[in-house]
Amino acid sequence: MNTEQIAKELSLLTGKEWEKIKENQYHYGIHGEIRLKDSLAHICLNSDDQQKKIKIFGGFQIKAVYGTENLSHNKINLINLAITKSSAQIAKDINRRLLEDYLAEFEKAIENHNQWEVKRLERLETIKTLAKIAGLNPKLEAHTDRIYGYGKVSEILVCSTIDLKLRVTETEAIKILELIA
Repeated sequence: MNTEQIAKELSLLTGKEWEKIKENQYHYGIHGEIRLKDSLAHICLNSDDQQKKIKIFGGFQIKAVYGTENLSHNKINLINLAITKSSAQIAKDINRRLLEDYLAEFEKAIENHNQWEVKRLERLETIKTLAKIAGLNPKLEAHTDRIYGYGKVSEILVCSTIDLKLRVTETEAIKILELIA
């Protein structure tokens, strides 16, 4: 399996440029990835010399600022091919059996991710505001909706509701409950 050649063949078939991201040789076979240029869409190709098969599937992971992130999606896009197929035959099978459904599903997953990312950034701003009010100066991580600190407020969690974990005396707790009840 030649990942670079498969990318070239797929480019010829689709009229869009595909490029090899990586290809690693292991004792049991080869793991390769190709990517649609200027896109996050990528296809993983795993050959297994013992089973004489190539498993090919569309990737639903992206590299984010804070690490690799899995995108949720509805379908599993996986095809199995004989290891004896040429790069041109593999590219034809990818184009015919995988690509259209995968790209449509991937675009939906990216759109959902981008909408979630906007909401996540809004929640992060809420957390920062609440931390400031509570007198916390915690280290905020970009990928979380939770902060920890020391003092009266030990944790703030923001989702569809805001949860505060407070360390207060019984008297302070009664005053807080009177204020919010």
